[in-house]
Parts: sequence; C-alpha cells; structure tokens
Amino acid sequence: MSKPNLDRNTPIRYGNAFPQKGILAGVGRMISYLLLLAGLVIVLGAIVFGLLLKADSGNASDNY
Repeated sequence: MSKPNLDRNTPIRYGNAFPQKGILAGVGRMISYLLLLAGLVIVLGAIVFGLLLKADSGNASDNY
C-alpha cells in the first residue's frame, strides 16, 4: 500500500519532459531526444566551423 502506482509515474521514471499517456508520451519523448540531438549537432558544427575558419585563415596567411 505504501508503494506509489508505477503506471502513473512511468513518464517521470523515463525522464520525459511531457507527461502524457499513449501517443502523446511517445511524441514528447521524441521531441526531447530531437532537442538533445540538435544541441549536439550545433556544438559539433560550431567546433568544426571554428577549425575550418582557423585552417582558412592559416592558408590565407601562408599565401600572402
């Protein structure tokens, strides 16, 4: 009796930012995963862009 209902707490257990049931819960989980992926892609893109700019500036100074 002291244990809470696990069916009610499943979205919280899975770390879902959108606690709905059924299809909406799946969509919310997908949105949170997509946000995480977008953040990683932005960070990696910024690093690669910085390296490319460094390489371009180095080549330009070598040419002159």
